[in-house]
Amino acid sequence: VVDATRVLAGPYATQLLGDAGAQICKIEPLTGDGTRVWGPPFVSGNEEDTRTATYFFAANRNKMSLALNLKHADGIKIAQELVSNADVFVHNYLPSQVRSFGIDYETLSAVNPRLVYCEITGWGSTGPRQNEPGYDMIAAAVGGLMHITGDPTGSPTKPGVALTDLATGLHAHGAILTALLSREQTGLGNIIIVGQGCKIECSLFETQLAMLANIGANALMSGDPGKRMGTTHPSIAPYQAFSAKDGFLVIAATTNPQFSTLSSALGHSEWIEDDRFQTNEMRVINRAALIDRIEEVLKTKSVAEWCLRFQRDRTATNMFSFGPINSVVDAFHDQQAIARNMVTTLEDPIFGEISLCGKPVKYSQSPLPEHSDKQSNTRSKQCNSDMDSKTKQSPTQDQSSSTNTCRINTGIEASRQVFQESEHFQKFTGSEYTNKDGDTKTQQSRSLPCLPSSSCTRPSQELSKGIFPPPLLGQHTRFILSHWLGYDDTKISYLIDNGVVRQHRVNCSRRLFDTEQMQIAVNTNNLSDLFWISQVTTVANGFICCTIIPVTVKDK
Repeated sequence: VVDATRVLAGPYATQLLGDAGAQICKIEPLTGDGTRVWGPPFVSGNEEDTRTATYFFAANRNKMSLALNLKHADGIKIAQELVSNADVFVHNYLPSQVRSFGIDYETLSAVNPRLVYCEITGWGSTGPRQNEPGYDMIAAAVGGLMHITGDPTGSPTKPGVALTDLATGLHAHGAILTALLSREQTGLGNIIIVGQGCKIECSLFETQLAMLANIGANALMSGDPGKRMGTTHPSIAPYQAFSAKDGFLVIAATTNPQFSTLSSALGHSEWIEDDRFQTNEMRVINRAALIDRIEEVLKTKSVAEWCLRFQRDRTATNMFSFGPINSVVDAFHDQQAIARNMVTTLEDPIFGEISLCGKPVKYSQSPLPEHSDKQSNTRSKQCNSDMDSKTKQSPTQDQSSSTNTCRINTGIEASRQVFQESEHFQKFTGSEYTNKDGDTKTQQSRSLPCLPSSSCTRPSQELSKGIFPPPLLGQHTRFILSHWLGYDDTKISYLIDNGVVRQHRVNCSRRLFDTEQMQIAVNTNNLSDLFWISQVTTVANGFICCTIIPVTVKDK
């Protein structure tokens, strides 16, 4: 995924793709994504030029950073070269800008017909506001959200977080996956032609209109313009925030049985017999009288006391919902957040210990392929099948030699998968290895880039969670240009000197694996023989450093 987005909506969409295992190349202006300086607060690492606003950390994990000047002809050429081998390109520039940058759909689809091209704008590519910049608050205001948000007696209010931006990112993420799936399969629904890419348009304004949901349906079908109702719900009661003795909590009783259970927990089971409160419709009509009674009772105890009592008194079949109104810090420390691993703490070589929000979506299997006995058996069966085929073609062939060659090849393939599923996502490039019979083999495959980390390494804790800290500005510029595009050091230095690209002083120059880590990886795959692993990385001066690590399997 070539990601030319900035701020929040686009970066959030590509972060979700990165969370699921996609390789994200984030193209940034030489001055960086604007959110790098949207602070305070800021965090600084143990190297110079690492001060970064925490805002940037919210939507840029699992990415590499290429600092690129798209106003330079060579910068445009680099972007087009990257896109030529990409599956997805995402940007949030104005329609007029992408044409001047040479990254419009017509240009890039000619370079790569299979490209899924996603354009995120404020207002869409047509209409009177098509060339205006888009901001979350403006779209929320024009799109009706602020009109219905806030206290009934107060001014219009924006939500505490950029919901319109985030929802647009979610729409873009889903649309990209839909287009990729359709490209590879049947093309049903006339989305795109099989095997071809397409252009996707997402805008903040259109997303906001779609987000109005039931309030929007009311407006379209009854002419109701909507109104601000604080935390209350126009069609359900009780469904809002209440004051307790020491703070606030929210309660939702959406059915008659739930309201009956709530009434009993509050010590007023007679409420369910009151004609004014017997049905949800009557409770909505008589909302003021009901809310006054509930709040009068709630103010006699603390939030914690009520939560304990509600947890005890509600029944499994008539379970009304409730909860404290937490601060953001309290929300991340909530027992449910802890139980669902919604906080990930990483030990980053540059920033030290940092905490990021965990992944909100859980899979029964990891999005990235996991090594398992089942997969090992599959590889073994395929290997045996290949060996049997060769044996049938050459009956006199020494079966022992075939078996040994097959076992070595299986080991090499497994080791390549270890690398591919590690932080580097890089296969061998013409790596030579020698089998037990002394035959030299060459494993042909193309290089894939490392995933982002301040040093292109990650601890085992991070490995299991698949989360990598956001990159520094231009941290992976040399790596991307050399490994993806094949540029030599002279050419890269020329591009840096002429203001086409920028390389951060911190790059991918540190050691990839140590022997102990590699031994663990080998043992996990239950490999059957000795093999050698060649690891390749780029060091600061542009040279290639190869390290050979001996690995022991089954005491050999």
